[in-house]
Amino acid sequence: MNGIRDNNVDLQVVMKLTKMLDDNNVHAKSFRMASERLRHCGVTNLKLKLTAERNSDGRINNLPTVSEI
Repeated sequence: MNGIRDNNVDLQVVMKLTKMLDDNNVHAKSFRMASERLRHCGVTNLKLKLTAERNSDGRINNLPTVSEI
């Protein structure tokens, strides 16, 4: 696997973790695909944009940023 140079790293574990992330996390898979495209195609202007519809009022449902009520 590219980027892994440590001889103590078990490549089977890395490959299984990579597959698990790809199967269960669409963002991890998208970033990996973008990385592969950059590496193999020489693309220099690739942009990955994460978009989602907001179904609730963020001012109400966001986690608090201060410790006061």
